[in-house]
Amino acid sequence: MARYTLREAMHPSLRATFARSELPEDPTAAQVALWQQSLPIRRRPAPWMLDAVAARATGTPAAQLAARHGLDLPADLRKRTDQVLPRLLAPWLADVPAWRLGREQGRSVDDLAALYGAPAHLIRVALDGWPVEPSADAQAAAAAASDALALWRAGLAFSAIGDRLGVSDDCLRRWVTDGKIELTPARWTPAKIERYYGWSPSIYQQYRKAGIMPPPDSPSEQRPWWWEQTVRDFAQDVLVHHCAECGTWLASARERRPIAPVSTAPGGDARPPE
Repeated sequence: MARYTLREAMHPSLRATFARSELPEDPTAAQVALWQQSLPIRRRPAPWMLDAVAARATGTPAAQLAARHGLDLPADLRKRTDQVLPRLLAPWLADVPAWRLGREQGRSVDDLAALYGAPAHLIRVALDGWPVEPSADAQAAAAAASDALALWRAGLAFSAIGDRLGVSDDCLRRWVTDGKIELTPARWTPAKIERYYGWSPSIYQQYRKAGIMPPPDSPSEQRPWWWEQTVRDFAQDVLVHHCAECGTWLASARERRPIAPVSTAPGGDARPPE
């Protein structure tokens, strides 16, 4: 198998970083050695910088690291870690082509780290580049997910949850639609119950007035809703008549006031769908 050049082996996103360090774009082994010797003799990077490089290399967002180390902007953290990376990789730069080859032969990053005595996170960055950070929107959604779920389960309205989180209804709805936030269990509105069990609005109203429907789980009667399990339990216990022709599920009229006639014939004792 042909050996890689350094340019071929290194992740493309790092080429500009090393070019700014005056390393030729596609250096020979001799040029790499000269570049290593020409590095200015400076003190080892501060411990916080070493920690920042390692944390960024393992996926910690730059915004979080900037706040941790007292920097104003995530871009400042990215710039500093970019600048120090060539110096940290310098002792092993000639080994990067062999790392790429070893990866193709099935060696893990940990295997390569043990074989070459290099930090695993530096090998990973050299071959794969810095991890792609989630967008600011995704980070905001991740930070809000736990509180949103707790507020949802406490029964707050959707708009009230957005107010508590400090985001618009559209933003919260987009996070839910995109799967960034999960609000469970599901809430069933009257319209959804009507669609699912084939009811007309008048059947729904009569079931509510007759006390056949369970009380809503919502705190307010103005916009009633039920947890999905509440509806499932109700249907299992009460909706015992099924119209095979139209798919409507109806409650037993035994010991109840008769429900307004529906132009369907009962279809037996089949249970409502789960």
